[in-house]
Parts: sequence; structure tokens; C-alpha cells
Amino acid sequence: MSNELLKSNEPKFIRLGNRDFEVPPLNLNILSEIEAEFGCSLTQLGDRFEKAQASTLRSLVWILVKLNKPEITKEQVGELIMLTDLETVSNQVEMILTAV
Repeated sequence: MSNELLKSNEPKFIRLGNRDFEVPPLNLNILSEIEAEFGCSLTQLGDRFEKAQASTLRSLVWILVKLNKPEITKEQVGELIMLTDLETVSNQVEMILTAV
């Protein structure tokens, strides 16, 4: 695993609709949850993302957002991501997961 992934302890934000959701710094629990959800490591997630972009993005956003908003469901996350926002949200998730 790259040190780049864990280099930032600053919280990040994902904008869904007209709201910003804070995502805490990545830690081992978050990485473990992503692995459990997808059945693969974070480094293998790119292949999965290419095959099922919508469901993968929704699940990733849900995992990241529910850390500070545990009552949110995957369906609610999906309702907040408009088709016109897919690229923006995808870029935000990528920045969070690579800690750029």
C-alpha cells in the first residue's frame, strides 16, 4: 500500500446535491470496510469500477459518508448523486482515496 494513501490526516468533503459531507481521514477500518464491501483490495478496485461504475461509486460514497452520518442509506446516497454530477463525485472520491 502506498504511503500516499494515508499521508493526509485532514478531513475531506464530498459534495452531494447542495450539501457537503465530511469524510474523516482514512484509517484501517475504512480500508477494511471497502475491502469487505467489494471483496477486493483498494488497489484492485479500479477494475471493478470499470465494470460497474454506478454501483461501485454509490457504495464507495456511502462507506465514506456514513462514517459521520451513520443513518444514511445507500439508496439515499444514490438519490443525492445526479447523473450530471457523476464525474465530479467520482473525482472527489478518487482524491479522497489517494489523499492528494
